[in-house]
Order: sequence, then structure tokens, then C-alpha cells
Amino acid sequence: MNGKVLSMLLEAGVPTLVWGAPGVGKTAHIRAVASKQGWQLIEIIASLHDPTDFNGLPVLHNGGVRFAPPDWVYQFEEQGQGILFLDELTTAPPTVQAALLRLVLERKVGAHSLPAGVRVVAAANPPDMAANGWELTPPLANRFAHLTYSLDAGEWVKQFPSYWGNPPQLEGVEETIWSRARARVAAFISRRPNLLYTYDSSREETRFASPRTWDLFSRAWAAAHLDSSSAGDLAAALVGDAPAAEFSSWLVTLDLREPAEILALGRAYRVPSRGDIAHAELTALAESNEAIESPEAWERAWEVLRAVANTATDLAALAAGRLLKRGRAVYGTPDLQQFTQFMADIEEVVSQ
Repeated sequence: MNGKVLSMLLEAGVPTLVWGAPGVGKTAHIRAVASKQGWQLIEIIASLHDPTDFNGLPVLHNGGVRFAPPDWVYQFEEQGQGILFLDELTTAPPTVQAALLRLVLERKVGAHSLPAGVRVVAAANPPDMAANGWELTPPLANRFAHLTYSLDAGEWVKQFPSYWGNPPQLEGVEETIWSRARARVAAFISRRPNLLYTYDSSREETRFASPRTWDLFSRAWAAAHLDSSSAGDLAAALVGDAPAAEFSSWLVTLDLREPAEILALGRAYRVPSRGDIAHAELTALAESNEAIESPEAWERAWEVLRAVANTATDLAALAAGRLLKRGRAVYGTPDLQQFTQFMADIEEVVSQ
């Protein structure tokens, strides 16, 4: 999916429908867009609603009948802008799809109009992949611009460790532990990108690897405090036996230095020859609390990245963007002359 095209459609207020297979990250991407813009996001699964929820509920008013809108309409009125996100659209039966016609095109619910700053975005699996899926009716389909979400393993590896700049808080799990779990999963996928998504429609399988199930695995593994002995069983329950076995074998080959060890080395740090290990170590450093706990630690972290930039500038630049985003407000902007070639990428990370 072309992110620039999506941005232009949203800017113009054109209703947009994002298509993609289950678990590829459509919903996460749209949430990230809303977070980046600072917009309110209201998610609705249309199949869980009755047509009256979109036409308005008839109520008596001054001797007559008016159609009262649902509460989420008033939530948008308070902020004036945001995204109305209609998820799992192809699970909505024709009666509900018919009720959505006026909402999508005219932006009306009952007698109420959505504020001009509210964008309508939908996501859907192809009907043959949707739970109790329905074909999209032509009148509703014709009200949307249609984009196909194509999974880019390289982009996912870049974004997943920072969780697109907006990681949710997990109950009972420290963010630093979860960020290390994400960094290690991303490092593995950087080495085996074909295992990011393994769904095969020709096989009946309940467990398969996808951005969603790798995300869930990272959460479960973080809750287990990155216990290597439990990683294989946890992964198998989510991504399937074969990807889990490969992840477990890969994990055995790792000899990762923790952020505190890397900071102690400073400019003496040498980037590992294996790209996946280098990715895991530098990502963990950039996302760690140790790197921003004091001015001295901050400077040591930049010593490391400047040293790495001599041999692996792209990896160092990616970590630099994450570190800069986390610490610039406190410590200011360091000298970035060694990253001039990658400044656009760094600024993109910081702006997320």
C-alpha cells in the first residue's frame, strides 16, 4: 500500500477502504496514522451493529419522531476531527451495508452530520478470508477509494521494535522488557523475512505466522521475562510449529550484549558481523532506559552509534532516530554529521 496515496486521500476527506489478508497489520497501520496525526480514532465493527445504529434510533421528540445518533457521533463533535474506522467491513451483512451508504458518502447519521474534520476509513479481508464473509455490495464499494495493503517485511522490521512510536501499556509487563522482546523478534524476521507471514489458503491451519501473531508472541514472551526455555512453546501456540522451531534454533545462536554492557564499551563497541544480532543489540540500546537515564549515558549511547556508523551506517541511523525521539526533549540534539545521508529517515522516525 502506498502510504503517500493514503495520506492524500485522507487529506481530501475521501472514504478509503484498505484490503488485506488476515493479520497483516491493516488495523495497526490505521491506528498508527491516527496516533501520528493526533486524531481521535473510533473503531466500529459493522457486523456487530444493527442498521438502526447507522440510520439513527427513532425516538419521540416534541410530539414527533427523530432519529437519534449513537454516542460516538457526539464524541467526534467534541474534537471536530478524527477517523471513523469501520473494521472487518466484509463481515457486515447486506442490510448493514445498506445502512452504511449514507454514512460513508454523505457523512450523516440520522439528522446529524459528522464534523468536516472526520475521515472515514475501512478495512476488510477478502470475503473468502473473512469470518462469515459477504461480498461488498456495488453501491457501498463505489463510495470508497480502494487500496491493497501489501506486507513489507523490511518496513515491519524497522517499525515493530518501537511499535510505530506508540506502544500500548501491557498490564504487569515492563515496557523495557517488551521492547527487547520486540527487538529480538524483529531481528529474527530480518534474517528470515519469509516467516513474517505464512498463511496458505490451500492448507487448513489454525496457527500461522503473521504480524499479529508475532506481536502476540512478543507480549507473551515479555510476560515470561524473555525466558528462552519457554519461547518455543509460546511461539508454537501462536505462529505455528515450523516458524517456532526456527525461532528457537535461532535464539540458541544468539550471544546478545545487554544495553548496559554496550554503553560500558562506548566507542570501543564493535558491531557484530551478523546483521540480525547487530539489529537486535542496537535496537535494544535505542529503546532502553539505560541510554537515557543520565547525560553521561546519553553521550555514551551516541558514542556507540557514531562508532557503528563507520561500518553499518544504515543500522546506526535507524537506532539514532529512535534514540533521538526518546531523549531529545531532555538532552537536546547531538551532532548528527555522520548520519547526513540518512537524515530524512531519522526525521521520519522522530516524527512518528
